[in-house]
Amino acid sequence: MKKLKSDLEIVEVNDWEGANEALSKIGIAQARIDEATAKHEQIEQERKAQLDREIAPLKAEIEKHTNGLHAFAMKHREDFGKKKSRELTNGLLGFRTDNPSVKQIPKFKTDVTLTIISESDFADALIRVKEELNKDVILAMYSSGELNDDALKSFGLRIVQDEEFYVKVSENRIRKEAA
Repeated sequence: MKKLKSDLEIVEVNDWEGANEALSKIGIAQARIDEATAKHEQIEQERKAQLDREIAPLKAEIEKHTNGLHAFAMKHREDFGKKKSRELTNGLLGFRTDNPSVKQIPKFKTDVTLTIISESDFADALIRVKEELNKDVILAMYSSGELNDDALKSFGLRIVQDEEFYVKVSENRIRKEAA
């Protein structure tokens, strides 16, 4: 069990009634935090929506001009020569080639592709298998006694289980008190 830090500021609780009172105060404070946070988030959503409305025409204008430049560049691709870009007074137009990527053909599912490749001569090169500890099995074997601390230690492993203190406030009751 983790020890309580000695430099923490605490409110002393002497009995169960005091513990219940502390839970009530936590709940009321959390309800106020939630209310303030919700109000702030609502204001931010309204501000974001207003900003989106203000800049939407500008984004549309940029998109129309970009589409026009793209169409123009496609019609005049030979003017680029061997280069993929062309510098103008007010900027640069160009074509960029993405890095190659492997995509699944829509009619093939991944498991079908893996099966086909696994039956080919390319299986070892094209299919990658990730090796990792099977932690679920390790825990199950430890619980059943098949593995003990010494065996785990010889593998460079150990079982760790922390205990953490928690507080759960009865929110419905506290919200009524806070209102």
